[in-house]
Amino acid sequence: MMEQAREELQKLESQHPKRFATLKMELKSFISLLESNSSGRLCYTDGSVSSLPPCSTATTQAASTCRKRKVVGFREPNNKAAEMEMEMEEEDADTTFMNKKKRRDSVETVLERARLCLRKIRELKTSFS
Repeated sequence: MMEQAREELQKLESQHPKRFATLKMELKSFISLLESNSSGRLCYTDGSVSSLPPCSTATTQAASTCRKRKVVGFREPNNKAAEMEMEMEEEDADTTFMNKKKRRDSVETVLERARLCLRKIRELKTSFS
Protein backbone atom coordinates (compact mmCIF):
# COMPACT_ATOMS: atom_id res chain seq x y z
CA MET A 1 0.00 0.00 0.00
CA MET A 2 2.91 2.35 0.75
CA GLU A 3 4.33 1.85 -2.74
CA GLN A 4 0.96 2.53 -4.33
CA ALA A 5 0.59 5.72 -2.28
CA ARG A 6 4.05 6.86 -3.38
CA GLU A 7 3.22 6.22 -7.04
CA GLU A 8 -0.05 8.10 -6.75
CA LEU A 9 1.71 11.02 -5.05
CA GLN A 10 4.35 11.17 -7.80
CA LYS A 11 1.69 11.10 -10.51
CA LEU A 12 -0.33 13.77 -8.77
CA GLU A 13 2.72 16.01 -8.32
CA SER A 14 3.83 15.59 -11.93
CA GLN A 15 0.39 16.06 -13.50
CA HIS A 16 -0.85 18.81 -11.16
CA PRO A 17 2.14 20.60 -9.59
CA LYS A 18 0.18 23.62 -8.36
CA ARG A 19 -3.10 21.93 -7.41
CA PHE A 20 -4.43 19.59 -4.74
CA ALA A 21 -1.97 20.64 -2.03
CA THR A 22 -4.15 19.22 0.73
CA LEU A 23 -4.42 15.85 -0.95
CA LYS A 24 -0.67 15.76 -1.53
CA MET A 25 -0.03 16.64 2.11
CA GLU A 26 -2.41 13.90 3.22
CA LEU A 27 -0.59 11.33 1.06
CA LYS A 28 2.80 12.45 2.37
CA SER A 29 1.52 12.16 5.93
CA PHE A 30 0.15 8.70 5.24
CA ILE A 31 3.42 7.54 3.67
CA SER A 32 5.44 8.79 6.64
CA LEU A 33 3.06 7.04 9.04
CA LEU A 34 3.42 3.78 7.13
CA GLU A 35 7.20 4.14 7.13
CA SER A 36 7.30 4.75 10.87
CA ASN A 37 4.95 1.83 11.52
CA SER A 38 7.00 -0.50 9.34
CA SER A 39 10.16 0.39 11.25
CA GLY A 40 8.43 -0.66 14.47
CA ARG A 41 9.14 2.53 16.38
CA LEU A 42 6.99 3.44 19.33
CA CYS A 43 6.44 6.92 20.66
CA TYR A 44 4.69 8.47 23.61
CA THR A 45 1.64 10.61 23.07
CA ASP A 46 -0.49 11.93 25.91
CA GLY A 47 1.24 9.59 28.36
CA SER A 48 0.42 6.40 26.51
CA VAL A 49 2.48 4.34 24.11
CA SER A 50 1.40 4.61 20.51
CA SER A 51 2.68 3.14 17.27
CA LEU A 52 1.96 6.39 15.45
CA PRO A 53 4.29 9.38 15.45
CA PRO A 54 2.88 12.66 16.69
CA CYS A 55 1.73 14.83 13.82
CA SER A 56 2.03 18.51 13.31
CA THR A 57 -0.96 20.80 13.55
CA ALA A 58 -0.78 21.49 9.81
CA THR A 59 -0.95 17.80 8.96
CA THR A 60 -3.83 17.23 11.37
CA GLN A 61 -5.74 20.19 9.97
CA ALA A 62 -5.11 19.01 6.42
CA ALA A 63 -6.33 15.54 7.31
CA SER A 64 -9.54 16.82 8.84
CA THR A 65 -10.08 19.13 5.87
CA CYS A 66 -9.60 16.20 3.51
CA ARG A 67 -12.24 14.19 5.38
CA LYS A 68 -14.72 17.07 5.41
CA ARG A 69 -14.61 17.68 1.67
CA LYS A 70 -17.43 16.39 -0.43
CA VAL A 71 -16.81 14.64 -3.73
CA VAL A 72 -19.70 16.29 -5.54
CA GLY A 73 -17.49 17.45 -8.41
CA PHE A 74 -16.17 14.00 -9.24
CA ARG A 75 -19.42 12.50 -10.50
CA GLU A 76 -22.02 14.14 -12.68
CA PRO A 77 -25.58 13.39 -11.57
CA ASN A 78 -28.16 12.88 -14.33
CA ASN A 79 -30.93 14.78 -12.60
CA LYS A 80 -31.89 16.58 -9.41
CA ALA A 81 -33.05 13.39 -7.66
CA ALA A 82 -29.75 11.67 -8.38
CA GLU A 83 -27.88 14.71 -7.07
CA MET A 84 -29.88 14.71 -3.83
CA GLU A 85 -29.37 10.97 -3.41
CA MET A 86 -25.62 11.37 -3.94
CA GLU A 87 -25.47 14.11 -1.27
CA MET A 88 -27.43 11.95 1.17
CA GLU A 89 -25.04 9.05 0.58
CA GLU A 90 -22.09 11.34 1.27
CA GLU A 91 -23.66 12.57 4.51
CA ASP A 92 -24.42 8.98 5.55
CA ALA A 93 -20.83 8.01 4.74
CA ASP A 94 -19.53 10.92 6.82
CA THR A 95 -21.76 9.94 9.76
CA THR A 96 -20.82 6.28 9.47
CA PHE A 97 -17.15 7.20 9.24
CA MET A 98 -17.35 9.33 12.40
CA ASN A 99 -19.18 6.60 14.35
CA LYS A 100 -16.73 3.92 13.30
CA LYS A 101 -13.79 6.23 13.97
CA LYS A 102 -14.67 6.27 17.65
CA ARG A 103 -14.38 2.50 17.80
CA ARG A 104 -11.25 2.03 15.71
CA ASP A 105 -7.71 2.35 16.85
CA SER A 106 -5.51 4.97 15.25
CA VAL A 107 -3.79 2.66 12.74
CA GLU A 108 -7.09 1.57 11.24
CA THR A 109 -8.15 5.20 11.01
CA VAL A 110 -5.01 6.10 9.10
CA LEU A 111 -5.55 3.23 6.68
CA GLU A 112 -9.15 4.30 6.09
CA ARG A 113 -8.06 7.87 5.39
CA ALA A 114 -5.49 6.58 2.94
CA ARG A 115 -8.06 4.47 1.13
CA LEU A 116 -10.35 7.48 0.85
CA CYS A 117 -7.55 9.66 -0.49
CA LEU A 118 -6.45 7.03 -3.00
CA ARG A 119 -10.07 6.65 -4.13
CA LYS A 120 -10.30 10.42 -4.58
CA ILE A 121 -7.14 10.37 -6.68
CA ARG A 122 -8.55 7.60 -8.88
CA GLU A 123 -11.81 9.52 -9.30
CA LEU A 124 -9.82 12.63 -10.14
CA LYS A 125 -7.86 10.75 -12.78
CA THR A 126 -10.99 9.37 -14.39
CA SER A 127 -12.61 12.80 -14.44
CA PHE A 128 -9.62 14.24 -16.35
CA SER A 129 -9.46 11.33 -18.81
